[in-house]
Amino acid sequence: VSTQSTGDSGVFIKPMSLSTFVLIFAFVAYNYVPGYIFWPIGLFSLIGAWIFASTGMSLRRKLAISSWTPSYDGTIYGKMSLDVTKTLKYQELYRKKTNKHLTLTHLCGKACGLAMRKAPNINGRIVFGKFIPHKEISICFLVVMDDGRNLARVNVKNADSKSLAEIISELEAGANSLRKGNDIEFKKTMDTVKLVPTWLLRPITKITGLLASVIGVDIPPLGVSKFPFGSMVISNVGAFGVEEAYAPFTPFFHVPILMLIGTVKNKAEVNEERQIEVRPMLQLMFTLDHRYIDGAQASGLAKELKKLLEDPSLMDDTVTLDDSKKLD
Repeated sequence: VSTQSTGDSGVFIKPMSLSTFVLIFAFVAYNYVPGYIFWPIGLFSLIGAWIFASTGMSLRRKLAISSWTPSYDGTIYGKMSLDVTKTLKYQELYRKKTNKHLTLTHLCGKACGLAMRKAPNINGRIVFGKFIPHKEISICFLVVMDDGRNLARVNVKNADSKSLAEIISELEAGANSLRKGNDIEFKKTMDTVKLVPTWLLRPITKITGLLASVIGVDIPPLGVSKFPFGSMVISNVGAFGVEEAYAPFTPFFHVPILMLIGTVKNKAEVNEERQIEVRPMLQLMFTLDHRYIDGAQASGLAKELKKLLEDPSLMDDTVTLDDSKKLD
C-alpha cells in the first residue's frame, strides 16, 4: 500500500499544482483583464491544456494517472511458492499430445476457476455496501499490447467448467484479435482514452467502473460490457523475466483478487527426507481485497491452488504423467 500511495502522490503533484495555478490565473484575469482579451486567451489556453494533457503518454499511462489516488483501504498482499516439477512435465506431455501451446497462464486460469467454485463467498462484487455474488466464474487475463506500452483484457467466462483446450483456444483467439486491431470494443475504449485528457478520465473511469463492474450495465458507446474484469484478474509477469511483483488494485476493476504469475526458477529445497534438492519453483503473487477475503478464506484458496497446480491432471485428465513413456 505504501508503494502505491507514494507512487500516486508523486504522479499527481504536477497536475495538482498546474490546476491550482490555472484557477488562480483565471480568477485574476477574469477580474482585471478586459473581456475582449480574456475570452480569446482563455479559449486558447483551454485548448492548449487539453492537447498537453492528451499527448506524450501511452494509453495505459493515461488510465493509470486518471485512476489512482493514495489508498488507505484494506489491501492484503501474499505469495506462494509452488514446486512445478510435475506441472512442467504435464505441460510438455500436453503439448505433444494435443499440439496446443499450453502455458502456466492457462493452467493458473483453470485452477483459479475451480478454486473459486469452492469459495462462492469470494466470487462477487460489492454493490452499495452489500455483497452480491456473480452468476458465473469468469477469469480475466491481461494481454500485453504494443511491446508493453498498453494492456488489454480477455475475459474467459465459465472458466471453472471449460477444459484447458477451450481456455487455450479462447485466450489465443482473443489475444490475436486484440493485437490485430479487430476487437471492436477495445477500439472504442481506446478511442475514448485517446480523446479525453487525464483530468477528465478520472470521473469517467469511476462512473464507468461503477456501472459496468459493480451494477452490471453494458456501455456500448465506450466499448465496455458488463463485468469486464470478471471474478478475478491474472497477469503473467514471468514472461518479462520477473520472479516476484505485486499489482495494485485498479479502481474500476472491482474484483476481489489480482494474481501475478512469476517466472520459474531452480531453487534448493528440502525434501521430506530432509535432503536438499534443486527443484523448479514458481512464485504466485496475490493482491486481495479484505472486504471479500479473510485469512481463513485466503488459506483455503491457496491450498486448493497448490494442489491443482502441482498436479494439473487433477483438473484436466487429457494427459497423465503415465503417458510419458507413450509420448517419448
